[in-house]
Amino acid sequence: MELLVLGLVAGISFASYALWHKGRKDERDDPGADRKRLLPAVDRSPTTLQVGDVVQHLGSDYLVEGVVTLSEDGRGARLYRLFEDAGERFLYAKAGGSDPLLLAPVMVPIEGDPPEILAHGGASYRQTSRVQASAIRVGQLGARKHADRVRVFEYAGPGPQRLLLVDWGDRVESFAGERVLASALEILPAR
Repeated sequence: MELLVLGLVAGISFASYALWHKGRKDERDDPGADRKRLLPAVDRSPTTLQVGDVVQHLGSDYLVEGVVTLSEDGRGARLYRLFEDAGERFLYAKAGGSDPLLLAPVMVPIEGDPPEILAHGGASYRQTSRVQASAIRVGQLGARKHADRVRVFEYAGPGPQRLLLVDWGDRVESFAGERVLASALEILPAR
């Protein structure tokens, strides 16, 4: 009886080793296996962030909770809702490599169409861009309503100061902040 159990254990062990060895040999013979194992980490940029990524800037860690992709005539931009302990922030990045805007929600009273020149916080801002775009939402964006079409107004102020107005159709939301160097952002991909 003991001899039978010993033979059975030896047979199972030998079969397991043979299957493991065959699997390793097949992996070594596959030329793409090394590339699969050595793939670089996923590269992210301000225009390719995804929900769950972490953006680091000047000692603050921001979690990407939501994204609105704005598309107009083949060009696009993305408005990311970021969250950290101090509250929500927004990152606005346009395709084409320009530096993104790091913004916070603010109250800028607007009646009718946004004007060419706007005053906020004691500074004067001039409208630099006005687009109407399709909007696609992903993730959590807070209490913002869903709209298929939005109007986006960009304003430049003194130095790196910027204002961004987003007309959701039923209300205009305003953000203030500054242009930041894309190289000053460190992005940690979620996947």
